[in-house]
Amino acid sequence: MKKILNVKNIGLLLTIVFISIIVFNVKNANAVLPGANTTWTGTSSITIRETQTHIAGTIAGTYEYDLYDENGDSTGISATITYTGSETLTNYSITKTAVMDLSGLNHFDKPGDYTYYLYGEPENYRIIVSVRNVVDANNIPTGSYTASLILEACTYDEQNDEDVCSKVSPSSGVLYADFNFEYSDYMVVGHIELSKTVKGIGADRGQYFPFSITIEDEDDYFDGWTYPISGIDSSVTYNGSTISNPTTITHGTSTTIYLKHGQTAIIGQATSGGETFDLIPVINNGSITPVGPIEPGIPPAQGYDLSKIPKAQYLFNNNLINPEVKRVLGGGESGGNSLMKPVVLSITETSGDYSATYDIDGEGQTSGNSFSDLTVLSGANSVDFVNTKEMSPVTGIIITILPYLILIGLSIGSTLLILHLKKEEKKVKA
Repeated sequence: MKKILNVKNIGLLLTIVFISIIVFNVKNANAVLPGANTTWTGTSSITIRETQTHIAGTIAGTYEYDLYDENGDSTGISATITYTGSETLTNYSITKTAVMDLSGLNHFDKPGDYTYYLYGEPENYRIIVSVRNVVDANNIPTGSYTASLILEACTYDEQNDEDVCSKVSPSSGVLYADFNFEYSDYMVVGHIELSKTVKGIGADRGQYFPFSITIEDEDDYFDGWTYPISGIDSSVTYNGSTISNPTTITHGTSTTIYLKHGQTAIIGQATSGGETFDLIPVINNGSITPVGPIEPGIPPAQGYDLSKIPKAQYLFNNNLINPEVKRVLGGGESGGNSLMKPVVLSITETSGDYSATYDIDGEGQTSGNSFSDLTVLSGANSVDFVNTKEMSPVTGIIITILPYLILIGLSIGSTLLILHLKKEEKKVKA
């Protein structure tokens, strides 16, 4: 009998078996690869539309939105909002967009509704991907799927301990997930109220006084931010010249405005869309906090890394601000674990021949026509400059005793006249 299983044939057989195993495994892998044959119907992306409101200047940096599945695991799909610092403000707002592409989801191994979450602050979204079989003419599944996207905006109902979600309709075929950040929600802000008062018998109620004002911070985070000025005359006459009063002041740049008696300049407060809000950032005693989940057990959408945080963005949570902040004059720290130096205010008044004092937040008058590096706090920061001018008291004395001098003069004159008449009478009798 001829020997069939020689060494050469055994080797050939093993090679054939090995190749067969590889081919089989590859075919098997291709057959079960989740989502490999999925076709999207309609859009397969969501456009993140982020709006910063009540903001006085541009910011620079990035923020990443991540997509999580219903188990709280990251899908690896994200969208990044990028601020370059060159954006244009419109009504104290900036809007930026980024596209989150969901076509990379590839774990659909059977028909069903797959749920995902997109977290932000304060808005949150639920995303449902409806996966269905593609069937042939006999209604037999072909092994391929279709996927359609549903976006829902969600708010948490504390009373019923549940999320209340509503479907988001596309706009011109685009599904927008809107995230609206009001600047004062995560940054403490304030404004300045600068008042002018004149006193004394020599004071001129219509005289204008120049005030040189500087708002700045040591870290220069907000240089270039622009704050509105209201409550002052649009043009003034000073030293015989007509001068236009500025309508804004730029952070980090000295600006001169002109005030007269009874006027109060409001700096860093604006009105837009029926709302009045402060704009000057107050960056003392801040704490970092991540964006929170909308459901227990679901991880936050984004933890914070200081190296990745945009300037002055997403840094502070009002609930963690130390309420014991104290005003500091002279550029000192305001206490607490500040991430950045405080914003400070410096003012110098040209008081001329008036004596000058100022009062900060009603704490009492201080002699002088200037101060520097006053820590700006949240809300109203009031400063009242009082200029006093007295004139020589001689004018007042003359006016006071003039009637008496006239009476004395009349009395003396009358006496002399009587004496003169009596003397003439004696001469006649003689």
